[in-house]
Amino acid sequence: MEYLDDDEISKKIDDLINSIKISLNSVHFVVKSEGNIVLINFQNKLICGIKVERLTYKIFNVSSNWKEKTTYLSILEDNGTYSYYLDTIDECIGEVKRLADFEAKDLLLNIKHTSELSNTITIDVFKNAFVRFIEQADKNAISKKAEGSKIPYGFSEIPNCDGAGFGLKYGSGTASAAPYINWWVVSIYYLPSNGRIIVGIQKDLYIHLEDMQIKPIKFENIGNKTVDIAAYYYTSKEDVNYSDLYENFVTVCEEVMRLGLD
Repeated sequence: MEYLDDDEISKKIDDLINSIKISLNSVHFVVKSEGNIVLINFQNKLICGIKVERLTYKIFNVSSNWKEKTTYLSILEDNGTYSYYLDTIDECIGEVKRLADFEAKDLLLNIKHTSELSNTITIDVFKNAFVRFIEQADKNAISKKAEGSKIPYGFSEIPNCDGAGFGLKYGSGTASAAPYINWWVVSIYYLPSNGRIIVGIQKDLYIHLEDMQIKPIKFENIGNKTVDIAAYYYTSKEDVNYSDLYENFVTVCEEVMRLGLD
């Protein structure tokens, strides 16, 4: 039987963390490691842990609610939670995503935003603006011209919320490969070429980026940007859930409000 050495175990942990961060795709989840344990938290609530062993992945601290949903054989622990073993990293990532999404549904409903931003821009106004923004961006991708409103549809240019302004950027003359709608330094980018939607902050644009409590899923270049974007949320035009998009956008904005711009 082949056993992994410590370096190979460490690589398994790093691969698992990076893959889960991308899979969970939300600012509300925090993924971190403690030794050979990977922990998944949602708003300071532990969703589950994964013990990375040499031959298996042990998922533990699973609620009885999920025990009835999973197809894996569960073991009842002394603390009343459940655990089970998976053989491959792909199985583990898929199961953790399903579990986390399941547990987060009720928790998301209980998140209350109190900022002036969330009071000013409701989910309905936000959805209307973003639907029209995507429609215009798609038209621009065909015409190759940067056309469309410079103020988000249904928003005021300078709303009464924390002194910030909203804006739309379709490009300068020629349609941008990554048009965006933004408030302060937080942007929602749209890539017409593949339909991706990304909530992010341009790396060199915000001096407090490293001080934010919520950490980006990853840094990447998108569209025709020449600097890295700290990406906090991903979805696509085909799969967009506007409640989730709104929730993640407002959450990132509120963290910027907490730290300020100066």
